[in-house]
Amino acid sequence: MKPTKSLQLFLLIAFMLASGLNAQVNNKTGYPQKEQKHFYAIEISDVLCGYIEEDVIPIKREEAILIMITDKIIVLQSVLGGEVDMEIKSNKIIDPTSGNYLHLNTDIQQGGLSLGYEIKVDDLSVVYTNKLNGETTNFNITKDIVLDNGSYYTFLINKLPDGTKANDYLFIESMSGEIETRSYTFLGNEKIRLNKKNYQALKFNEVNKKTGLICDLWIDGTTGLMLQRTFLNGRRIYLTSPSVIKKIQVAKMDDILFAKVGTVIQNISGIAYMKIEAKIRTTGEWITPDDLNLPGQEFKGTVKDNLIEGVFEISHSIYDGSGAPDFPCDYSKQPDMEKYLNPENFIESDDPKLINKAHEITQGAENTWEAATRISLWVSKNITYAIPGGLTARKTLDSGNGECGAHSRLVAALCRAVGIPAKFVIGCMYTSTYGGTFGQHAWNEIYMGEAGWIPVDATATEFNFIDSGHLRLGEQTSFNPIEMRIIEYEIREEESTEEVDIPNKFMPYLGAYTGPVSGNTFDVSYKNGSLSVQIPNQIAMPLNPPDDKGMWHSSVSNSLYFSFEMDDSGMAKNMHLHQLIPCPKRSSPESTDETVPLKFRPYLGKYYFAAIANELTVLYQDSILVVKDPTVSQLIRLQPPDKNGKWMDEFNQNGLVFVFDEVGEVTRFNVVSEFILERK
Repeated sequence: MKPTKSLQLFLLIAFMLASGLNAQVNNKTGYPQKEQKHFYAIEISDVLCGYIEEDVIPIKREEAILIMITDKIIVLQSVLGGEVDMEIKSNKIIDPTSGNYLHLNTDIQQGGLSLGYEIKVDDLSVVYTNKLNGETTNFNITKDIVLDNGSYYTFLINKLPDGTKANDYLFIESMSGEIETRSYTFLGNEKIRLNKKNYQALKFNEVNKKTGLICDLWIDGTTGLMLQRTFLNGRRIYLTSPSVIKKIQVAKMDDILFAKVGTVIQNISGIAYMKIEAKIRTTGEWITPDDLNLPGQEFKGTVKDNLIEGVFEISHSIYDGSGAPDFPCDYSKQPDMEKYLNPENFIESDDPKLINKAHEITQGAENTWEAATRISLWVSKNITYAIPGGLTARKTLDSGNGECGAHSRLVAALCRAVGIPAKFVIGCMYTSTYGGTFGQHAWNEIYMGEAGWIPVDATATEFNFIDSGHLRLGEQTSFNPIEMRIIEYEIREEESTEEVDIPNKFMPYLGAYTGPVSGNTFDVSYKNGSLSVQIPNQIAMPLNPPDDKGMWHSSVSNSLYFSFEMDDSGMAKNMHLHQLIPCPKRSSPESTDETVPLKFRPYLGKYYFAAIANELTVLYQDSILVVKDPTVSQLIRLQPPDKNGKWMDEFNQNGLVFVFDEVGEVTRFNVVSEFILERK
């Protein structure tokens, strides 16, 4: 992307960095003569989930009166049970004569990730600093570029459109420092009541021609202050009272980011063809019908102002590596590959640790396809799914966990680190969640010379292909479904329909296993050269061969694995289902208790457990580690770790395995649960 953005991050930042209030103003400039404080509410699909607290302060610098605006933005939201809360703090120094900012400084915190930017303006010279990587860019701008302060829209009052056509303005996109065009159409005068006060507002329609973000904007007709914004993707910001701080709640994004279709497909990885009727609104980049037609995907329909309506036919073939470029390969004569070989925000392919890991994974690869699939397979096996996750490629490598975006950024970074062009792409993917849904998803496309761009999905363990339940939208867009329906689909036929001889080594495990409490039946069968477990009412889960500890790990989910208990005759009598749930560490104790032995100190702190949408606290008490669970009244004592580093709870029900980084710091613990299923 330009630069790559977290999906949720873009969705929020794009519509939140704006605010304003009607107050005592300087009639000449529209800005207050005295310090003012005001608040805005943030709603997502009618859920009040955030607020903006803003201070507007006149300041004197070198005989000039300037305006300083400070904003604090808080948004609470969750995805699949994981918190993706955000806090943004910004400070702007504004020239009240022009309305342009002279200095803009923003810091963003989301899911353990810190990023931000700083922009300094001197006449028409701009210094842009990206805080994520520390890079600084110097460039010149023209006088027709608006340095939008996000609070006062005086440039619209000074040049009102005539109502029959849109006026275009150029801006600096603050997250990337790139120039973008926004179009404003004047919709007329309108009375609006906010925070128990009436305003005479000017209403505009705003269209960002780069990102496709569209909203209606109300500003005070006298001062240009922003009063309200409503976005087509269900977001709203509006003037309110200080009481908003105590009223906000978590917005559960699942209902927004998932489109339920009511069709359950068990063999997801086997989807060979799918025809989908869809109505989707996107933001992040300007979409045309041509963007939606590519190898393996055909779109027939319309795209108007980033509203996609039509039918997709998806049929991704499986690439066998034929004609793959040599490894390494020289792309210096293909300038169109440069973008996908270079590092960018969140994809730090020039990082020494990432480079070393990429060379380690690909050493000895015969061609580029083998090297790329080795990388995808490594990420699939070694990065645990978690929300929120590492977000950047380097942080994902360090933490060992992340969501689909984190997996895909790491794949892209590792590929680029060894000279393989790789894209980070976004769209949606069919899953059996909620009885069949399409959910926002990210994966990769890797360049294979004459074969073109080959898609792979490390998150779904489709490390050398993608199933045809993947619908691609773009490289920096978001998925906001309105309505979707599966018209038809086909499952890939097995390589052979003839009966196959089952190797003797698999025979002892075949059969049906029943849970003692639920009574659900899990069928174990032989399929495609290995065991497969049919999860009740869900998917058939292929298993990889057992490891040296006798654990059969799922090939489609690195959080599930199985083991078998054998009887005296060598037949399986029980199957043990092991589930691993990652809990990232949020914080360590603010101060160290000197009475705590050194060997216990790294474990202490707060960990986020998505299953209960709350934090678990690991403490040292009575010479042992204990876990404080806010959902129960007592502390849970942990037994000393076994030889594999598993700390069982006092009830012998769940185990905790702590994960360390390379410097010995605990980054998370994995809750390991075990369920015993009896063979029928």
